[in-house]
Amino acid sequence: MLAFVRSAFLLLSALMLAPLYPLHAELGLQRDAYGVWDRAGGHPVEQYPYVRGQEYAAEWTAINPARNTFDWAAL
Repeated sequence: MLAFVRSAFLLLSALMLAPLYPLHAELGLQRDAYGVWDRAGGHPVEQYPYVRGQEYAAEWTAINPARNTFDWAAL
C-alpha cells in the first residue's frame, strides 16, 4: 500500500509540475526552411519571391585540388 501511495504521489507531483515547463518539439526542418528550392538556377528573387535557395554543384577536385589545399573561388 505504501508503494502505491508513493507512486501516486510522484505521478501527481509530475503532472502538477508539467505545465511549468513549456513543451518544445521540433520535427523535421524549421518553419523558415520550407519553400521552393530551385535546382535549375537563374530565377531572380524579384520575379520568384517564394524561392528559398538554389542548388550549386561543383566537383570536389575543383575545391580541393591537393591535400590540405582548398580553393573556394569556384563558389
